[in-house]
Amino acid sequence: MIGTASEANHAYVGSLGGVPVTYGAGLVERVQALSPGGVHAALDGAGGAALEASLALVKEPGRIVTLVEHDRADSLGAQIVRG
Repeated sequence: MIGTASEANHAYVGSLGGVPVTYGAGLVERVQALSPGGVHAALDGAGGAALEASLALVKEPGRIVTLVEHDRADSLGAQIVRG
């Protein structure tokens, strides 16, 4: 599992068994370097640029779940979770 987080939260992501990656500019390239074969699925909890990064990284949009971009999910083929 690769988890995006600020550097202040990298240790927490690691404690969950994930490999931390700093979000922001260059995120897609950093994730691709860790997973050159591609990303199997993504959970988007921020929307906007984070969802765009998920779309660039996951081959099948149906394997992306967004918690926030409900209005866009249908047109993108992504899944949603409602609270």
